[in-house]
Order: sequence, then C-alpha cells, then structure tokens
Amino acid sequence: MLWSIIVLIFAAQHVYGQSDSLTLRRIEARIAHNDRMLQNINNTAGSNRSQQLQKYEAMRDRRYQFMAEMGDPVGIELVNHYGIRSSNTPTMLRSGYDLYVSTAGNDNNPGTEDAPFRTIQKAIDVAPSYPSWSNIKIADGTYNENINGNSKWVSITGNINNPAAVVINSAENGTMLYSNGFMVLNGLKITGGNSNNVPVIDGEGGGDLHMYNVIITGNSSNYAIISLYEINFSLTNTLVYGNTVSGGSYDAIIKGTNFADIILHNTTITDNIAPVTIAAGVSGHSVFTEVINSILYNTMSNVEITNNIYNLASISLGYSNVRNYSLITGGNIYIHGGMIDQEPGFVSPERSFYQLADGSPCIDAGDPNSNDAYLPPAKGTLRSDMGAYGGPNVSAQTYQFVLDDLAGGNGFFYGNVGIGTTNPAAPLHVIGEIIASRADPNIGGTISIGNEAKTFPNMASYWRIYNMTGAYGNSLQFWAYDNIGCGGGLCAPRLTLMDDGNVGIGSNSPLQKLHVAGNGFFEGNVGIGAATVDNSQNWNRVFDVFDSSNAKMLVRSSDVKTGIFSHQSWNGTVGRIGTESAHDLRLMAGYGTDLMTLKTNGNVGIGTTNPDYKLDVVGIVRAHEVLVNTQKGADFVFAPDYSLRPLAEVEQFIIENKHLPDIAPADSMVQDGVNMGEFQIQLLQKIEELTLYAIEQEKRNEQQAKQIEAQSEQIRLLMEGMEKLNQKLNQP
Repeated sequence: MLWSIIVLIFAAQHVYGQSDSLTLRRIEARIAHNDRMLQNINNTAGSNRSQQLQKYEAMRDRRYQFMAEMGDPVGIELVNHYGIRSSNTPTMLRSGYDLYVSTAGNDNNPGTEDAPFRTIQKAIDVAPSYPSWSNIKIADGTYNENINGNSKWVSITGNINNPAAVVINSAENGTMLYSNGFMVLNGLKITGGNSNNVPVIDGEGGGDLHMYNVIITGNSSNYAIISLYEINFSLTNTLVYGNTVSGGSYDAIIKGTNFADIILHNTTITDNIAPVTIAAGVSGHSVFTEVINSILYNTMSNVEITNNIYNLASISLGYSNVRNYSLITGGNIYIHGGMIDQEPGFVSPERSFYQLADGSPCIDAGDPNSNDAYLPPAKGTLRSDMGAYGGPNVSAQTYQFVLDDLAGGNGFFYGNVGIGTTNPAAPLHVIGEIIASRADPNIGGTISIGNEAKTFPNMASYWRIYNMTGAYGNSLQFWAYDNIGCGGGLCAPRLTLMDDGNVGIGSNSPLQKLHVAGNGFFEGNVGIGAATVDNSQNWNRVFDVFDSSNAKMLVRSSDVKTGIFSHQSWNGTVGRIGTESAHDLRLMAGYGTDLMTLKTNGNVGIGTTNPDYKLDVVGIVRAHEVLVNTQKGADFVFAPDYSLRPLAEVEQFIIENKHLPDIAPADSMVQDGVNMGEFQIQLLQKIEELTLYAIEQEKRNEQQAKQIEAQSEQIRLLMEGMEKLNQKLNQP
C-alpha cells in the first residue's frame, strides 16, 4: 500500500508541481482510505466478501470517474491509478434524453420544450432506465411534490444563476427526495421537508447524488436532513441553512453510513439546529468525508463533524472554516493546511444573505491552486474564497450570488446585481424600465441617492427625486436633505421639472420654461435663440439674443420697462436702447449718479435730469466745430431801406441801458441763457452795422481828404502870391 501511494504521489508531483500540496495530500488520503477499506472488507466480510468488494469498487470507480469528468485533478489521477474505464460510468457532459418541466405544463404533455410536463416526478417516470442518461430541465416556479428517483440516471437542472427561482417544496410529510440511481441536481431550492424517523433527502442503493448551486433550507427531521447509505454524494457551491434536526447525538444535517463518500466543495452549512453538522461513519462500513474551500459553522454542538464511531472513517480537510475542527477525534483525520476557525463574516445572516462581507476571513482564503471552472467567480481577487459563493482565481468579474425569498422587509445585496442581464457591470445594472411608486400620490415614486460622508449641517447627505402632484404641482422634483432633515435642517427643493415643460431652479412652481429663484452664473458664452453664439471677434464672454426678424432684451420692474432692441424692419433696420413704458431713460456711471437723461418729450439733459430743451447741458461743452442751423441771417442790415441808428443815438442807448441795442442784457443772459443761433445773428448784425459805420466814416474821411487837398492847393497858391507880392514890395 505504501509503495503504491509513493509512486502515485511522485507522478502527481511531476504533473501538478510540488506547490500544489492540497492535490497531493487529497490523493494520499483517498488512496490510504481505499486501501484500508479493501483490507477491512477482505478481513471481515465473510461470505459476503465478494459482493461487498464488487459494490465498493463500483462506487469507487464511479466516484473517481465523475470527479475526473468535472475537472478535479484528484479524480484524473485516481482514474489512471486504478485503471478505471470511462464506459463504466455516466457523464454529465454528454448529451442525453431531454425532458422539460414547467408550472404552466401538463403531465399529459409529451415533455418537450414547447409542451412541458407539470411535475418533476412525471419527467423522472418517463425517463429511460439505466444506462440511458436524461436531462430534465425545470422552468422557474414552485413545484409542490416529493420526488423518487426510481433508480434512473438523471440530471435535474433549474436556474443556475438564481437557484431560489426554482423551488421544490414538499407536498407531504416523509422523505422529500429519494435517490437510488445516479442523480445530479443543479440550480434548485429544496424546502418545506418534514420527516419523522426518516431523512428529508435520502440517498442509497450504491448510486450517486450530486448537488450544484442548490439551496437547502426550511426543512426539519428527527433523524437527518440528508442521509447517505452506500452512495457517492457531493455538495458544490451549495448553501445549507435554517434546517432543524431534533434527534439524538448522532443525528445530523448530513449523516453518512456504509461506504458513503461525502464531498463538500465551496459549500456553506451554517445556522442550522442539529446535534452535529456531519455525522460520518455512524454504522456499518466507514465513510470518507472531504471538505475543501467550505464553511461549516454555527451548529449548536461543540463540533461540526463527528468521526469517532468507527475507526475506519476518514476525514480530509483543507482550506476551510470549520468550527472546532481541532476537536475532531477518532478514525483517520487528514488536515491539509489552510484551515481556520473564525466567525465567517457573512453579509447579513439574519436576512439569509450568506455572501462574504468585506473583511471576512474567508475571502481569498481558499485553495490557492483551485481550478473549479464550473463555479461562479470569487468575491476576492487573489484566489478562491471559502463557502458557497467562492470560486476560481478570477479577478475583475461579476460576483453572482443567490437571492433567497425576501418576504417583504429590507434586503442587502453584495456585489453586482443584474436585472434583465446575467452580466451586470455595476452594483445595479438594469436592462429595461424601472418603475418607482408609493401609496402617497402627492409624493409619488422616489429615488434616493446618499453620501454617508456628508454629515455636517446643510450638506446634502441624501438627494431624493420625487414624481409629485397635488400641493406640490404636477412635477418631477429634486430635494436635498442633510443629516437633520425636515426637523430643522436642510430640507428643500433644488430642481423642479413641471409636467408642462417648465423648469425651476430654487423654485418648485416655475412659471416659464426656465425659472431661477436666486443668483445665476454662466461661465462661457450664452445664446438665446442662437444655436451658435456670434463671437467672430473672439470676445471672452458673449450674450447673444437672436431672432431673424426682431429681438429684445428687457429689464423691468412692475412699472418700468427698459430694453435693448434689434429690429429688422420696424421703423428701419436699426438697433435701439430705451424704455418701452412711458418713463425717462437715464444713463449713469457709478451707481446713483445720473449723467445723461433722455426725456419722453425728446429733451436730452447732460448734467441735468430735467432738461427743458432738446439738448440741455449743465457744464462746459468743448468741440472742434459747432454747426448751428438758423432760419435767418443778418444781411438785412445791408438792405437800402435799413435804418442804421446814428452813433449818437447808440451812444445815448448805451448810456441809458448799459448794453447794445438788440442785444440781451447780461442779467437776462445769466438767467435765461443765450440762444446761440439768435445770438450769433445779433452779433453778426452788430458787426454788419459796425461795417456800415466804418464805410460811412471812410466816405467822410475821403471827402475830408479831398477838401484838405483842395485847401492845401489854395494855400500854396496864396503863399506863392504873397511871396511874389513881398518881393515886389521890397524892390528898391
């Protein structure tokens, strides 16, 4: 025996490497157990030796062939070691006779996909006998029946991704599921079993019973939930919880006797009421029990596994969380490493959610060399997890889990949830429509979005979206709440979308398409009626109000309307700035200082808000040129009939009035101002009068000059005559 073990382990090391110690030690434990069992049969069976040996070897061969077909390296090596032929065993992987069952079916149907049976038992009854293999495919629903395998070789498959969707509920007291052939269950929930002195699930008769992705809960017995006699049995990716066994100290959730071979891979058995979880080797020839990557915790006894009735019983443990595993005694115990004894750290056991929560010691604690490709991906990222929802060493994949019945109340979901998709890419991934509603029609359906880090007052720890009516108006509203809420903290609408299309920001009753109650800020260009803002000159900010015919931007109070207008055809193609109401327009620079006033009567004031003229300026005006239009000139002064005042009369007027005739006095100019047009004409009139005075004076001067010249000639002639007279008088 020892030499055969050494040879096989050497060969396995060559294939799997020394690092995969779990595979090597599992092989060692199985060969040692098989050799002990063969020796025991040869020594004790007596006249039944040959029959017992044949039965045991047939079960052994079928077990290892099945393990090999499922990709277990231990099964592959042991098939080679024992020279097992594949024709001796069935296979889950080969095609078989397909039968269909649905709650909408009828047992009088032929059991096809289009015309399914109503009961699972009917499908088993019509399935061909061994060695034919049948695949029974079950639609979602609840099936109230007790099932007898009738020695058939069948695979019964429900909903692999959601086992809780296919429920087998016991129809009567007693054994709920009986298997004495070769039965594989996948994607089912088994519940409601109630038996007395018999198990809820009974496997016997040298057959096989294997369960994948199964939930076993809500069953009770005074004997065992699962009883195994001369059968190969396995639980893979299976959850067993909430069951009750009320028998003696060796009654258990799983009871194995007489050649039973029990395998638990990635299975969780927890929160059951029973004397023990697994009772191995209670009677007859001893049992082999293997627990890998599994969780056995929180059964009411001190230990989860008993192994101390028959010393030939063997237990093979590796990379599992088993309560008080160090207290297991008797028989042959193989501890392969990776064992822990700690609270598993489930998400919410009180709500039947047995996924592993963050910080669970079972995450990334399974077999580091696991290659169970048929399991869903693990929650961890380094290697397989322990328990029903662990899986292969695959990262960055969706963690799929089983949802048990919520039966109202709250639920907690860990990992990605897909509705309408089996490959959710986010914590909640929905393909299709989501409808939220509530009994209060005024508030309507609600969606809440929270942030637990926002704990201070006036920080929205929750945003809620309501589909409201009644006093709130027909609207979709976004409300913000802080951690105090409506009891004195933040509790206010922030955005409202009315059913008529109006949108309110800070207002829950918007009156226009966009109603903002409060300040607004736009960083960038803004266009109203302009799909593309006109910014050909590359200004940093542009406010563009556009219409192909006319547009205006209006600023108004209850009485005054002030606007900027752009007209394409009204009174010319022009732009305007002004008031629409009958009010003056004032321009200011610096708040409160009016610099220019445009009156409704057309007067314009600069430096005055009450101009009396078309342009009324209080202050100095400086210009390079001033053009004044006038209705008359001063050329009338040069008319022949113009009566030019004598200068003596002018002098007398000035003496009496202290100003020129036809010119306003200084006091009047100061008080009433000066009409520049008239004043310029008056000044020109005076200049022209001065010109006439000058001309008249020039004429007088010329006449006087001629008179002086004539008189000078006369004087000269007189002087010459006198000179000649004197000469004559003075001659001797």
